[in-house]
Amino acid sequence: MHKHLRCIFFSFLFCLLLHSISWAQKNNLKYAIEPLEPVAIIEANILEEKFNNWAANFKNKVMDRMAKDKEQRDVLIVASISPDHLVDFHVAVRPEDEALRSELMDSLQSVKDLNTDYTTINLLWEFYLNGGNTDSVATYAPKPHLPTDLVRQDFEQFSLKLKHQDLQAWADEQALPLVADLLSSAEGNWKGVKEVSDMIKDKKYQEQSVLALTDGNEHYWQAMMDLSPDVQLMPVVKLLMHMAKGEFDLAKNYITILRLFSQGDEASTYFLQEAEWRIKSFKRHLEEEIEVGIQLHELGDYDKAIAYYRELVNKAPHNAALQYELYYSQKKKLMKEDSIGYDPKDEVLWNETKKLIYECDPLYPFNVRAKTGLEGYEIMRRGELLQLFQNKKQLKKDLANLAAIAIDLKDYAYAAHLYWNYVVVNFEADLLTESDRKAYFLYSLHELDQDGVIKDDPMVSDKELWKKVEDKLQKRVEESEIYRAFGK
Repeated sequence: MHKHLRCIFFSFLFCLLLHSISWAQKNNLKYAIEPLEPVAIIEANILEEKFNNWAANFKNKVMDRMAKDKEQRDVLIVASISPDHLVDFHVAVRPEDEALRSELMDSLQSVKDLNTDYTTINLLWEFYLNGGNTDSVATYAPKPHLPTDLVRQDFEQFSLKLKHQDLQAWADEQALPLVADLLSSAEGNWKGVKEVSDMIKDKKYQEQSVLALTDGNEHYWQAMMDLSPDVQLMPVVKLLMHMAKGEFDLAKNYITILRLFSQGDEASTYFLQEAEWRIKSFKRHLEEEIEVGIQLHELGDYDKAIAYYRELVNKAPHNAALQYELYYSQKKKLMKEDSIGYDPKDEVLWNETKKLIYECDPLYPFNVRAKTGLEGYEIMRRGELLQLFQNKKQLKKDLANLAAIAIDLKDYAYAAHLYWNYVVVNFEADLLTESDRKAYFLYSLHELDQDGVIKDDPMVSDKELWKKVEDKLQKRVEESEIYRAFGK
């Protein structure tokens, strides 16, 4: 998918270099161009002809000015092209020459009118005049910076509420339309892929539940199976739609999948990186805000802690940790007011709260009450999530455990994504047999009422398949020490 895009872009650059070779030889100028985003992202963002015309004008402006210079020097220019119709240039010169830098900036004012369709793309151009700089201690002035660094610095200064809004806007207005474009240009006549692309273009996720549009949507699962194993755009779709709805905990879980499986997919890796730094920043900020409530709680001022948390929920309504801390302060208040008879009230409170928590994050690693062996087993499995991915040498084992925990906790969509990658990626055989991988994937889709997607798979013809899987899962529960400790 999109392999032809790389050819188009680099064939343009090759032609650009050939066109300029006589000029470069005459004036002893060499230059290099490096795109800072994946080529597929650039190609989906801007029409080739429009980009070619702009790049030729840009190159001529720089060369015309540098033709007057007889010194040996380097010039670095970062062109940041965004959807707002104005290109932002950063120019640095080595050794320092403010006059040359200013003149270049003035010349480039006439080539600022270019925009992308979706997201900002950045191109780094390096020009070496008369053999380039020979002063080993000389540095670029001003100090070069990448536009992406400035974007991150600005984001860090936002309030929590503004970060929340910016995260949603980036996913909704930039990233998702770009993904829809990439899907619509996918090679192959796949109905599922087209349906998902159209669903994004129609912004159905703004009115409908993301879970209904993904977990409960046969087109989503069909698209995932139709795309090449090294293309992870379906988890990207799910990640971004959750972000657009402000459901950052759910989005975070799919970052884990992309980090594990998107290494060979430049487009998916791009979305992973762009989403991850934003969500991490928001999460750090929210944790700092939650800590204020925790301090109030530690001082025993439960009423103030509860009021603070409720105000914070308005800024971050879909956060499991925040809901848990709110519950914990409410629990302590109940204990303080009625140390003997608080337990029935706490049980009601926890049952209400855990529904909110697990809607925010089905894989939240805590549960606080267990009356049965099965509930005890769930507490154990949630706690085991905290032990995963601490040692790189245990990566494949941890991945298998993550998939098993997800299916035990009935997060079937997450389990299906993991087991599908188990099916198409060659993991060590002793971790999980190929037959079991496939069976767990099929069972997960069965539990999501997606039998129509898998009806033609030969394994489904076994009428005992679902019972066999359920028996294995039940055996895992019954063999656990904590289940046996409850006696049932």
